[in-house]
Amino acid sequence: MRYLLIALIALSFGTTFAAEGVTPAAETKVEAKAVNTIDPVTGDKVDAKLAPVAVKNKEGHEVLIAISKADSAAVIEKTPAVYIEAATANKKAAAAAAEHMAK
Repeated sequence: MRYLLIALIALSFGTTFAAEGVTPAAETKVEAKAVNTIDPVTGDKVDAKLAPVAVKNKEGHEVLIAISKADSAAVIEKTPAVYIEAATANKKAAAAAAEHMAK
């Protein structure tokens, strides 16, 4: 009897979500957003038409970096640590730091 009651309660919650059109949190998609509005390679304002570059930080988390020119993507992917820091600060990466990291 207990198991039947538990099953009925569980089913009633499931139909409540379906009836109200609510999507459980595990099924919702959150659109990720870039962390910057200034291209860390060029220092220019980013172009919203260009897809952001996805790179991993030290902790292994994905960071999206917006760019102003398609060429910036290859530069960011070559030395992501320098550009993650600059993008997070929303500024152009220091030239000396970028050159040092590239070597």
